[in-house]
Amino acid sequence: MNEKISVSALMYIVSQHRQHIIIKLKYLQATYQRKGVKRVNGVRGENRELIKPWLEIEYIEPGDYVQIETFTVNMLIQQKVKLGKPEDKTAITEVTGVLLNNLITFNN
Repeated sequence: MNEKISVSALMYIVSQHRQHIIIKLKYLQATYQRKGVKRVNGVRGENRELIKPWLEIEYIEPGDYVQIETFTVNMLIQQKVKLGKPEDKTAITEVTGVLLNNLITFNN
């Protein structure tokens, strides 16, 4: 059976039955492929050193499975781009010996 379902129908079904859905969190974290910059907790000091926060959270029950509280669909659009000067539309193809002929941007 290979029937298609709309995103809105899927979101409705999941939201109505979220208390019965569990996620294998460790597997999701191990297989997730990040496409952006990872956020680091803390602030930069005067010498640009990372100052970590003096408080941090600790998970009370670090189980393998978690329940869904909310469900959203996040589409990541990948597009090829080129770098250029806006004044005269000059293309920048290299920066300090690094070729820029295969740049990609990601948008939600």
